[in-house]
Amino acid sequence: MSDSESVANKENAGIDANAEEQNVMVATDSIKMESTETTVNSKKKPTFEKFVHMKLRAKRIAEENEALNEDLEVIFAKIARLQKRKSDLLVKVRDAEATTDIQATEPEGWEEDENISDHSDSSSSEEDEPVLPIFNIRATPKRRPPPPVKKGNLSKRMRKVVEIPKDEDGKPILPIQIGSFQLISIGKVELRDGYYNERYIWPVGYCIKRTYMSMKNKHENTDYTCTIEEDGEAPKFRIVAEDDTDHPIEASTATGAWGNVVRQANRIRGRGHLSCSVSGPEYFGYAHPAIADLINEARTDRE
Repeated sequence: MSDSESVANKENAGIDANAEEQNVMVATDSIKMESTETTVNSKKKPTFEKFVHMKLRAKRIAEENEALNEDLEVIFAKIARLQKRKSDLLVKVRDAEATTDIQATEPEGWEEDENISDHSDSSSSEEDEPVLPIFNIRATPKRRPPPPVKKGNLSKRMRKVVEIPKDEDGKPILPIQIGSFQLISIGKVELRDGYYNERYIWPVGYCIKRTYMSMKNKHENTDYTCTIEEDGEAPKFRIVAEDDTDHPIEASTATGAWGNVVRQANRIRGRGHLSCSVSGPEYFGYAHPAIADLINEARTDRE
């Protein structure tokens, strides 16, 4: 082989090597590009899924938030109702505490009762058992039933004691205000039959003053002086209205006397067809626990 041929072969071999090297480099670059695209695609896929997942989660959170807001609105409305009810109940409690005794004005809508009549003056046996008020349900507006009273509060109210001022000899200092009554005189306890029974004592000279609806002016209240007087074998119950002193009401029972007052007071107010059953002992005051205790003390002193 000549030198020229040898040189030519070397050149051809060099060219082939360069071409092969270029092919290898191209193949390597292609592999790298494919690998890069694969990596990019692999990264894009989980990122999109995560975005969709987060979007769904945000939607669920928004729905839950909306539901919670609706629940809050319901709760706030309920709280407002309960606060209003609490306020109404507090007003009722204050009114009830202020009217533990018999009030000056009685509720409207009392029904007629045969026990209150002119014939009720003939006997004092009805004093054995006080008659409770009977209300006309149709004339009274419907109200929600009051909430149950806690026993603790009730017992405290029942244990409430009226303090009676007394002098050095232990005698009560009169007159004194006891509930809705002004006790003017306890009177003298008579130990004769007819002036007491198993439940009550009717001292001669007993006197109280209290306020009630007027029998003359339908728009006014007036003071009534109630006294127990001696009348032979049995006491006489006398009521004098401050605005009508010339027409006292007398009866042989406290219920009979006060029944006439209530009937006339209702009549001038257009409620003549509606009257009431009334407890004379309560209206006369001697059924009040504090006044009853004073009468019992007077009886003990007399004995």
